[in-house]
Amino acid sequence: MRQRPAHPLDDHESPSRTFARAWAQRLHEVSFVPRRLGRTIPLLQDLTALLAAALTGDEPDPAAGHHAGTALVEAQLWSPAALRASVEHIHTRLRSDLGITHPDAADRLGPLLGAFTEAFAEGVRAVALTETDDLRRHERATAQRAVLQAEQERQHALLHDQVSGLPNRHALTEHLTTLAAKSDRLAVCVLNLVRFAEISDALGTDPADALLREVGLRMRDLAVTHGLFAAHLGGDEFVLVQAGTRGPDDAVKLFDLVREALAYPWGPAAHPVQLDAKGGLLERAATGAVAGELLRTAKMALTWAKSDPVGSYAMFEQHRHDADRRRHTLSRDLPGAVRNGALRLAYQPIVSLTDRRVVAVEALARWRHPDHGEVAPAEFIPLAERIGLLNRLIGAQLRAAGRHALKWQRTGRPVRLNLNVSTAQLTDPSLPAIVGEALDETGFPPDLLTFEVTEESITTPQASTLAALAALGASFAVDDFGTGYSNFARLHEVSRTAVTSLKVDRSLLASSDVLLTTLVTLAHGLRLHAVAEGVETEDQAAHVRKLGYDHAQGILFGAPAPPDEVAALL
Repeated sequence: MRQRPAHPLDDHESPSRTFARAWAQRLHEVSFVPRRLGRTIPLLQDLTALLAAALTGDEPDPAAGHHAGTALVEAQLWSPAALRASVEHIHTRLRSDLGITHPDAADRLGPLLGAFTEAFAEGVRAVALTETDDLRRHERATAQRAVLQAEQERQHALLHDQVSGLPNRHALTEHLTTLAAKSDRLAVCVLNLVRFAEISDALGTDPADALLREVGLRMRDLAVTHGLFAAHLGGDEFVLVQAGTRGPDDAVKLFDLVREALAYPWGPAAHPVQLDAKGGLLERAATGAVAGELLRTAKMALTWAKSDPVGSYAMFEQHRHDADRRRHTLSRDLPGAVRNGALRLAYQPIVSLTDRRVVAVEALARWRHPDHGEVAPAEFIPLAERIGLLNRLIGAQLRAAGRHALKWQRTGRPVRLNLNVSTAQLTDPSLPAIVGEALDETGFPPDLLTFEVTEESITTPQASTLAALAALGASFAVDDFGTGYSNFARLHEVSRTAVTSLKVDRSLLASSDVLLTTLVTLAHGLRLHAVAEGVETEDQAAHVRKLGYDHAQGILFGAPAPPDEVAALL
């Protein structure tokens, strides 16, 4: 082919002009162009602007691809080679050369090229149909072959990822649907490349795409060697499907094959990139399987694997999925329950071992969910912490408990109110203000309020929050004492201010008298009350009293009960 003269670039040439010039040069290299380069570039520059606008507009516009494909045919640039060169040039360079950073640009590019190829094929077909009868036989055949090839390339583009060349999600769905109809069992392995985002940020878009192509080649080789189906969901997610499995172990073996395939580094020897993957695995009977559900459950297992800092894969388990759904439902409904007063309080008495007089009551939150029934505090309190609801929860509890305690005072005598606060709550500087507002609203005396805190809360630097709560007039009890890490210097420091008691954990009641005596001696040495938790029998009550404990709590003296029942105990 005759070499065309180079065209020097103007120093101020626009990115679209530069892209169009390179596009025109590619067309001249691979195909006959029935016009001079200078006439081709303006056309291609207009098409470049049209395609770029489709990638960056408010809404996807595949019609731009259709217009561009039609325009090429109308310019008599209708050879298969021209189509291939155009698709490759647009796919590999349009976003980078024009600096397109729209977050949806990559997802829009595939449909845009599909419309481009489809319009090109339609245009060639129209040319073939309108050619005059004197069109030579071989030219007509060439046009027909171009139509066929364009159609084949369009179908390939619709079913394959543009970067890796592997079958895409649509092709994967078709394959899974076919397997579900004819296979006994199957395994689905969804893979996520470890640190791909970090690698992409460090190397740039083009090297990252090259890495994805390399992974695609390795997945394709693995599929051919072991009779698997490999697909690319986009980004750094790949899928392998195996038919005829015999159990979950086969899915694990499949994942092991993947890690072996990724084991050797990619890139130049001087700067190799070590590849690895996390895997979400699903192995099940194929009967009744739905493609979308298979993929969704395998991706759920991948989420579990990605949240595990140690393991490399997770197998889908129905009971774990059910637990996730339950947590999701409870997390969704808990704010409304707090807001609408659906959480109720039960109270358990703390008694003096000397005369069995009630010296305090511990307020315990209870929640009856309309669908899941009674939900234990051990389940919903961590959820409240995770969604940032703990301090709203304690504010609601304190308001309700304060009203109950004031009602008891009107009919009996003042009673100390114990309320649990977690380490996470104590890290929130807004907690004292929330407590203060609740006390002001109810009129409950702050000197009758005790916050039960853990050893961890006392031994970690929460001094400002503890001091602010103490300044309101509240005191503290160290809950579940003896089961955590105790900083005795810190305990001695806070005991001189607002800590009034140590509540020895129920699990220690079966321990030796030496340990129980040591704990009560420690409490009294710090001028604190020693409280034995979990007392269930008279023998236990007599024993801890003999050892010197001041107070006790447990079902012997009363299980957690509604406010009206507690009033009778007072």
